[in-house]
Amino acid sequence: MIIQQDIINLVSAANKAGYLINVNDLQLLTWNAGIATHNPIQLPVGFSAVYIFKYTNEYLKVGQAGL
Repeated sequence: MIIQQDIINLVSAANKAGYLINVNDLQLLTWNAGIATHNPIQLPVGFSAVYIFKYTNEYLKVGQAGL
C-alpha cells in the first residue's frame, strides 16, 4: 500500500532531480489492484498524475500520466 511517507520520498526524489514540487501540492488516491476496482478518473485541465506500483517495500514502477 502507498502511504504518506511514499509521497514524501517521491517529492524528495523529484526535488533532487530538479523538479520543484511541494508535498502539499499533491493528493494521494489509492486504488486496489485489479481491473474490477481500477476505475480511472479524468484529470483536471493542467494537472498530471504520478502513479506508483509497490509490492511490500519495493517500488515496481513509477510513471506519469497527463502533462
